[in-house]
Formats: sequence, C-alpha cells, structure tokens
Amino acid sequence: MMKSKDKAAGSRFGDGFRHLVKKVSGALQWFYAPVGRNPLLFALVALCSAASPLAALVAGARCMHFLLHALLGGCLWACLACRLPKTWLKVTVACLFMCVALAEVFHMALLYKSLDQDSIALVMNTGVGEARGFIVEFLSPQIIIALVLAVAALVLLSFFVGRSRLTLPRWCYRFAFPLFLCVCAGAAGVVKMFSVLTCSTYEELIVWESVCGDNPDISNGARALKADPVSKSAYLFKAGQLYARNFHLWSDCQRKIYDAVPRASAPGDSLSVVVVIGESFIRSHSSLYGYHLPVNPGLEREMRDSALFVFADAVAPANYTVISLSNILNLNALSRSEKWWESVSLPMAFHKAGWSVEMFSNQYVPRSNQDLGMELFDTLALDSIYSAYNSLNFEYDGDFLASLPLRQGEPEARTLTVIHLMGQHFPPSMRVPPASRHRFVADDIPADKPWLTHERRVVVAEYADATLYNDSIVSAIIDTYRDKPTLLVYFSDHGEEMWDSAPAGHRTRQYPDDHEWVRRMHDVPLVFWMSPSLRRQSPQLEAALRSAVARPVSLDLIAHSLLGAFVPSSPWYRQEFDVLSPAYVFPERILAHGYYYSER
Repeated sequence: MMKSKDKAAGSRFGDGFRHLVKKVSGALQWFYAPVGRNPLLFALVALCSAASPLAALVAGARCMHFLLHALLGGCLWACLACRLPKTWLKVTVACLFMCVALAEVFHMALLYKSLDQDSIALVMNTGVGEARGFIVEFLSPQIIIALVLAVAALVLLSFFVGRSRLTLPRWCYRFAFPLFLCVCAGAAGVVKMFSVLTCSTYEELIVWESVCGDNPDISNGARALKADPVSKSAYLFKAGQLYARNFHLWSDCQRKIYDAVPRASAPGDSLSVVVVIGESFIRSHSSLYGYHLPVNPGLEREMRDSALFVFADAVAPANYTVISLSNILNLNALSRSEKWWESVSLPMAFHKAGWSVEMFSNQYVPRSNQDLGMELFDTLALDSIYSAYNSLNFEYDGDFLASLPLRQGEPEARTLTVIHLMGQHFPPSMRVPPASRHRFVADDIPADKPWLTHERRVVVAEYADATLYNDSIVSAIIDTYRDKPTLLVYFSDHGEEMWDSAPAGHRTRQYPDDHEWVRRMHDVPLVFWMSPSLRRQSPQLEAALRSAVARPVSLDLIAHSLLGAFVPSSPWYRQEFDVLSPAYVFPERILAHGYYYSER
C-alpha cells in the first residue's frame, strides 16, 4: 500500500515537472520563434547596438567588457525588433539602428570618441562658418561619396533584412534558453543605463557615468555603451535637459542678483578694461613662449616696450568653447566645486559697480538660441546690462573688428569690453584672408615626428598663418586703446593639438591618460597689456603684474583679478583667487569635467 502511494506521488511529481517543462518550453518557443524567423534582423540590430565599442576595439582600445555589455543590451532590442508585427516597422527599425551605427563608427574614426552630449552641444553651437570649416577639415569628396554610398547600402540592406524569409533550423532552438539569459542580462543593463533619467543635476550625470565605467582609450566608457538609438536618445535627452536646466538656473540667478543688488554710481574717470578672447590657441605655438616661427611680432613688440606682461603658466578650464567660457566669464571657482550656473557673471559684477559693459562675439549673435549665445546674449544682458553688442558675424576677424563700435560710450566712462574672436578655429586656412595666407609653408615645419606628413605640415603652417593674422587683430585692438587708460587681457578659450604629441590631431580625444595631450588642449597664452597713461596712473598695478607673471593661473579665476584691480569693493570679489594680489593662494587646478590637471 505504501509503495502504491509513493508511486502515485512520484507519478504526480513527474507529471507536474513535465507540465512545468512543457510550459517553460512553450514560453521559450514563444520568445525564440520570432528570432528564428528573423535571424538576420536579430543579428543586425544586436551588432549595430554595439557599434561604438566594436569600432573602438578595432582601433585598439581596451573595451572588451564594454562590448559585452553593449551586445547583451543589443540582444534585448533585437528580440523586440523581431516581434514587430509589420514588415515596414522592421525595415524602419533596422534602418534606424544601422544609420546610428554608421554615425558612431564615423564619429569614432574621425574623433576617436563616441557620440555624446558634448558632440551634440558642439553641433548646436556651430554656426554656418564653423560648419563649413568642419566640412573642409574632415569631409573630403571621397569621404562624402563613401558616406552617401554607405547610407544607401544600409537602407537597402535594412530593407532586405526586414523582408528576408531566412529562418533558423529547428536544432537552433536549443539555444533559446541561453539567449533568454542574455536578454535578461541585457535588460538589467538597459535598466541601469536608463537610470540616467533619474539624474537631477549635471554632477549626478557625471557620477552616473563614472559608475558605469571609464575607459581613457575611448573617452568615457558609459558613453560608448549607448550606441543603440534608444539608450543613446535617453542619455542625450537627459544631458540636454540638464544643460538647459543649468542655463535657466544661471539666468534666474542673474535676475535675482540684478533685482537685489543696487547699482553703484558711475565712476567719474575714464578707464577701459578690454577682455579679448581667442580661439584654439595652444601656448607652445606662440613665439611669445619660444615657438620657432615669428607668429606674434606685434605682441613681442609690446613686450619689448615693457607694456606687455606674459604669464608663463595659464590653463583653460575645458577644451571646447562652451564649457570653458561658461567658467571663465562667471565668478565660480572650480577648485571649490562651485558651479557657473550658481555664480554671478563678470559683466553683471562690473555693471553693478557702475561700469558700462560691451559684448562683441564673432562666433555668436544675440538671440541665436545657441548654448553659449544664450549665456553671452541672454535677455537680461541685452536689455539691461550691455550698452553695446554686435548683430552680425564675419568670416574674418579683421572685418569683424572693423564693424565694432568701440569706444562709443561717454568719454569719461569706465567701460568693460569683451571681444570674442574666431581666432585659429579649425580649419586655420579659413580664418585668414587670401592676401595674408602662405606666409609660412610646409618646409617651415620640422618633420621631426613620423606622423608629420607633408599634408599635416601644410596644416601646421596654415595654423601659423592664422596665429600671425590673429596677432595682427590683437595688435589692432591694442592700437585702438593706446591713447586711453586701458588694461587689456588676452587669452584663448582652449588649446589645440597640432600633431605635437600624437598622430591624432585637433582635439580628437577627451581626457586620455596622456598628459602631454591634455597640456596641449588646456595650456593657453595669457597676456596683460597696459596703455602708457594707465602705467603712469597705476604704478602699483604694473608692479603687481610684474610680480605675478610666474604664478600658475587657472582661467576660471581670472575674473577675480580684474575685479581686484578695478572693483575691489565688489561683493563677489575674493582676494585669494586674485593672481595679482599678495594674498593669492594657488589652488589645485581642476578642469571643468572634474579632472585634476596635475594628475592628467
């Protein structure tokens, strides 16, 4: 009797187990059947999702773990694509994934980095002239033809894949369970990536990126993971949202300060402070700092006349314009983890001190809806702070300078004038009028590195031409103010890579371990010029400049030096950040993305 009961119980257990196996098998078949009917679509979408780490791996980067994560996430999107009910939907998804993959590979091949929020910001901040420059620099006719053919091939391939009748044989269904586990792992990774949507600040986004992983070979590992359109869109959406939030926080901060802080009476004496901002000027390519070609004759002449003060060690906070100038033209200190969007702007500080403020940029125009354009020419500044600003951009800085209404204010007014040039922005050949080109040639550039081909030496020579032309522009600005009490400061927003330290030039990587590369991206010229009348009036300022030229400087603090020289009573002035002050305390130089300059 006992044996009969045991046998019956065993039979029920066996039936239950077989029933469970049948249910699991049915579920796996339901899951796997669309994949079996659309194997090409599955493979295509999965591989396209991992386009960025695949391209980086081919280029020699150490990113196998990133590739694994991306492939697992790709399995999830591929399974979902296979379950789409309509052929046209499958074709659309395949085409989308392939086009994004092509953009990733193209971006990695040219710039050695994955598409990220910085790339989108650069596109948003690119005017017609810069876009034309990018096309000239990177898009040769051969590359354009290759891109057109590649896109056409991808569209045809996606159509073929979407309508393919190829199916997997039944024995392949034994891989249903391993594939199911891969999809589950990919889903967990996707959920982790989509946690970016919970970030409420830009700092949280950076922390989130670091948690996801960092690979110096391919910029940021977290960004490289998001090669599929879905995850990348979520990431870029959040990054853009947070940037817009930062701008609105900054704008609100300026309005609160404007309403709360009374404006001082206008000073009664005549004085000009001129801030000239260059573009893409690496310090080591200036003859002021020992470069072998005479590219700064005008500034060297001012230095021989003891009117120019050349700072030996200045570092820009970032290697592209938007982030760099956001930190330079606001009174935050990166070494204190202060944010530009929580700080008062330099124009605001001078305006509240009773000064007239002028803002001129040859890269942006008012109400352009470009990122930096919004900060330079926000509504409050245009309506209430600036006494003059430009309405047009010009192809060449010389034409731009000729259009400016400099010194249009009252004869006895104190005026802060900011002039933002196009400088040596790539491609350098487009920054120089035809009559000023070819002052230097490829033979003037030593072929002392194996990657310095003749074609690259031509570009370096064109960069020298652009530097020489830029020197003439800065010298012309100096001449404009020579007879008026004036302090002029000139620096560049960031440096440039001219194949000095690596075969990959022109800012093609973001913060690699190579410190030489980081130096060339952030080491910039910094000079002060004093007019003869200001030198007679302010010998103490001249003495302060002479004693400060050897001090290391972080340009995110330079605004405090200007306030200290002329508006020391400003509530936002901090003496410890003033490089001209005996109380200056050299801080650890931290770049805008949180990296320690000295450690990179």
